[in-house]
Amino acid sequence: MQSRDILDLVAKVHARQEIPGYLPNDAKTWLALVHIEIESPDKVAPLRPRMFRSYTELRKQHALPVLPIAIFLKVGLDGIGIDVYEEYFWELRPVRFEYLYVGLPALNAVEYVQGDNPLGWALAALMKIPKDQAVSLGMEALRRIAGADLSD
Repeated sequence: MQSRDILDLVAKVHARQEIPGYLPNDAKTWLALVHIEIESPDKVAPLRPRMFRSYTELRKQHALPVLPIAIFLKVGLDGIGIDVYEEYFWELRPVRFEYLYVGLPALNAVEYVQGDNPLGWALAALMKIPKDQAVSLGMEALRRIAGADLSD
């Protein structure tokens, strides 16, 4: 029996501009899928082939462009960047797959708590926090979340 991967989040979204590679009059010209995986283990390697498999399955099932994004809760890497999954057959590299990532532990919590994005305030607890500012920064994040004009 083949195991199935359960995807964390897939959303069909309207693009703000035409997506290259689609016919101009095609209704799909303005549609795409966004695939987000939230990863809690402290290793990146197991996620890489899974992101590639998920991408190919989503493309096959929906025939839409897919924007793959990984959010790492315990791996920082370079904070925000592009990660790569590659397969080799001796010197030949038949597969090179890239996806965006956010490595929360490498991001500066102070910047995000002081910013305007409520998601940044909420995720700041998983970011790099100066030890002498942990309590005050946590209180500021909670204050900003509590006072935000957010719907349920």
